[in-house]
Amino acid sequence: MKKLITILALICIVFIFYPSNNFLKISDKFSIEKIKDQVRQELNRYNAKKANNQHKDLINEAEIAKAASSKVTDELPKDAISVSTVAAFQAAVKSSYMQMNDEVKINYVGKAWLTEDNTPFKLVEKTVKYDNSSDYKSVYFRYLINEYNVNTISYNDSPKVVVTIKFKYKTTQAQYQQVDMAVTQVLQSIINPNMSVDDKITEINDFIVRNVAYDTTLQKRSDYDALFGEKSAVCEGYALLVQLMLTKAGIPSHIVTGVAKTPHAWNIVKFSDGWYHLDATWNDPVPDQGNNVSHMYLKRTSDSLKKEGRTWEIDRFSFAK
Repeated sequence: MKKLITILALICIVFIFYPSNNFLKISDKFSIEKIKDQVRQELNRYNAKKANNQHKDLINEAEIAKAASSKVTDELPKDAISVSTVAAFQAAVKSSYMQMNDEVKINYVGKAWLTEDNTPFKLVEKTVKYDNSSDYKSVYFRYLINEYNVNTISYNDSPKVVVTIKFKYKTTQAQYQQVDMAVTQVLQSIINPNMSVDDKITEINDFIVRNVAYDTTLQKRSDYDALFGEKSAVCEGYALLVQLMLTKAGIPSHIVTGVAKTPHAWNIVKFSDGWYHLDATWNDPVPDQGNNVSHMYLKRTSDSLKKEGRTWEIDRFSFAK
């Protein structure tokens, strides 16, 4: 009798835990041992499910999977710009220094990261130093950068990185705004729409030479120094002022760095018949002679400067005559 009750109990358990559409398959091979084995399996499944439910607050596989997939994203700083391509990365760098931001954080969240030749530092360097685009205003802001620092945090087994770039400029934002306003006023007084491009360039050169003195202490390096205070600067200040004035006058130009006996900076400018070199610093006599303006370095060819022993990134600016 006890054995029969046991069998009946086992059968009831099978009905409870095993789907009805599968029960006929069991009955085809009906035996006590098989029923016991199947009941044992169902009880194990039941106990395992019960245990998981009891500890679901501690073990949740779905949450673990979600956390694993989003771990890197969660760690990325929320105050950063997120980009997924190299071009977007460089655009974010450019946008930052053109606004004279002291710092920018960039999350790179692309599917594939950079090559050995395109590390974050090298990309920032390319953007800051070697952009030959036609955005001539960016040339001015790039050269206004005094120094920059690049810090990268990468994540193992992930292409995602956080790049923090800190900039220091030759002037403050307030000083730049003063320079910008002053240049606008000067251009209104020395340039008129009927002038030829070459005449406009000449007027800008002459204004700078008349109003700026070369800083023989070699301390003043900005266009702010050139226009305010003692109104003196080294070649960097001259080149920046030329660049800003030409850009605001709608004349394409670049700032060039090289060696002219000593490290030096000047401009390459698009005249009416092509690109030539303009060196406002060397057009300004030292010591300063007021209205004594030279045009010796107003429109120079690359070959003529080479003959003088001047060197620069010739291949980069090969378009200059």
